[in-house]
Amino acid sequence: MLLFILATLFASGLAVRRAVLSAQYERYGRPLPFDLESALNFRYVRMLFETGALPVIDSQVQYPLGVVVRQTYETGSEYICAFLARLFPKSIALDERVRWISAGWFCLGITALILWIWWWQGSLWGAALGGAYYAFSIASVIRSTGQELSHENFALPLLIACFAVSVLADRENTRFLAFIS
Repeated sequence: MLLFILATLFASGLAVRRAVLSAQYERYGRPLPFDLESALNFRYVRMLFETGALPVIDSQVQYPLGVVVRQTYETGSEYICAFLARLFPKSIALDERVRWISAGWFCLGITALILWIWWWQGSLWGAALGGAYYAFSIASVIRSTGQELSHENFALPLLIACFAVSVLADRENTRFLAFIS
């Protein structure tokens, strides 16, 4: 039952995000440009996808001296995104791959939240309800369609997974302490 709930809410959350993105495509056309920090994030994903490396100094960002990429920007998500983008069929444009990855990665937080609540409260019903809220709430959906890229969206599933694992570790620690006393 748990696997069914995890898979259903993950897939449903991703489907909602893709539907919102499709509405944006219909309204503004395709390809939808990345802007502001998303444009820079996508540029670095594209560099990593095409060459496998980022420049030490990016002279295209700040004129005339450029910026030292690793001192100025957090670039961890771009490496993962570029790696995952290579797993898609070549017929899919890179920007579309990145949009799928961005929305899908964020939706991993749905499954992590379900596990967190289930392990913490012991209620599968409560966990499913919390996961559904995270999957379908307007605030959650609108920021994670893949239209824009952000490091926060990459970090949130990891943060939620840390909370889930910490609850599980606390439970195991409690069992261990009860066993030795």
